Amino acid sequence: MSTLIPKPAGIDPKPGGLAHAAIHPVVMRVGNGPTPEELHELTPGQRSLYSIYWCVYEVCNGGFRQFFGNPTGVVAHEAVIGFRAVGSLQLASVVETAIAKFGPIFPADEGRRWDAMKRMPLKKDERIGGFDDLDDRFYEVLADGVALNQMRDRYVSEHPSGFFRSTK
Repeated sequence: MSTLIPKPAGIDPKPGGLAHAAIHPVVMRVGNGPTPEELHELTPGQRSLYSIYWCVYEVCNGGFRQFFGNPTGVVAHEAVIGFRAVGSLQLASVVETAIAKFGPIFPADEGRRWDAMKRMPLKKDERIGGFDDLDDRFYEVLADGVALNQMRDRYVSEHPSGFFRSTK
């Protein structure tokens, strides 16, 4: 099944508009608890932007604890790949460091991720998982999100066949 969409007319010219037009239909169709089959159906570019979308959404809403503690955490490795693909090496590094706290095997299962986070060592006043410093670093690198939105737009512009059906 093709996951490519027709390129919509009237794309928002603000930073992130093209990337939003490319990935929003995928986010709405797949939702926040993708199965391996659903992820496999997506193009590499769609997987990257889908994973970036959920990583940013969850971390900005409740930190890495929320990202990993929700079904969306299953795309953590794909988010690293996505951040690298669009050129945000710093965000890729922060997410990779957060993933490394789980040890050599990252749990695909949400419940197992929660169990692992509960066992992670904490500093004084830190919440489950001990991601507070990484949350702060993520927010610092993300800043207002404009640079990431520009990177995502550039990626879609450079790889349109990974998102949009040909109009020919």
